[in-house]
Amino acid sequence: MIKLIKFLMERKSFMLFLLLEFIGFILLINNNLYLRYKQNDLFTEISGHYNDNIHFVKKYFDLEQINRKLLLENSKLKNSIIDSIKLNYDYSGWKDYEVTPVYIISNQYQFTNNYLILNKGSQDGIQPNMGVIGTQGIIGTTLKISPHYSLVLSILNNKTSISVKTKQTNHYGFLKWNEKNPHKMEVTDIPFEAKVKLNDTIVTSGNSTIFPKNIPVGIITKIERLKGNKIYKIIIKPVEDLTDLEVAYVVRNKYQNELLKLKDSIDEN
Repeated sequence: MIKLIKFLMERKSFMLFLLLEFIGFILLINNNLYLRYKQNDLFTEISGHYNDNIHFVKKYFDLEQINRKLLLENSKLKNSIIDSIKLNYDYSGWKDYEVTPVYIISNQYQFTNNYLILNKGSQDGIQPNMGVIGTQGIIGTTLKISPHYSLVLSILNNKTSISVKTKQTNHYGFLKWNEKNPHKMEVTDIPFEAKVKLNDTIVTSGNSTIFPKNIPVGIITKIERLKGNKIYKIIIKPVEDLTDLEVAYVVRNKYQNELLKLKDSIDEN
């Protein structure tokens, strides 16, 4: 301690000089706007870099928690999407079905036999013979499945034959497509006993395991009584605009395999 005091005393003139220089520097900054601005600017930059680094470290340690929150929010969003689409329909027949939201990445409607491709496949639980619906009505059925994609048989296809019914009278028929007009489809086998009229609605029958019942299909635009037959030829306009599709929903009957086995046993007998 004595050596330190002796050292300072021997250099007291130099130490006084440094003190006066420091005081002069502070006074210069406080009385010079430009230098004060540069000082504040330097402080701001240093502070900004410090805060950025602190934020980065905090984000790194919070990453796992953030991921959990994102997964939870994604799950909530998916459930809300499923709930919203069910609200567009009479979903009394939905209790046995699961729904998978998908994007349509390819859509044909200009050919005689048209197909779609979805952005999900077997890894998301999609299998052949599942129904595909839009926000307004039916679109088609799954045909071939890869791990990440699904090929869908559009209802705009000559191979289409889907069980439908009249919403107002519950008479059953089959949905067909024999034209190249994506805004016209045909319903066959509706008997004369059915009191159908223009603007009535055609919906899914629920007789198969592919679609729930009462999903909208189309609106009746023309009714023709076929001579020599006791059935109508009905032209409908699909409720879903099949030329403008982006999102869809694949519906799966949870008990499809069980129901198909029972039907097969009936055929064997």
